[in-house]
Amino acid sequence: MRLDCLIVLVEPLRFGVVLAMRVAYDGFGRFFWKIYVLVNVPFFSVLGVFV
Repeated sequence: MRLDCLIVLVEPLRFGVVLAMRVAYDGFGRFFWKIYVLVNVPFFSVLGVFV
């Protein structure tokens, strides 16, 4: 069984920062996770920074 989900931690404001955590499970007892920091600015689309 594979599992892949994205958990949004903070809702954005007009000038806001969104924290999201992606959790994946490969079905063999291993978990993978990555934290996304998304910056919401009005003149650009959502920019993603991978930590």
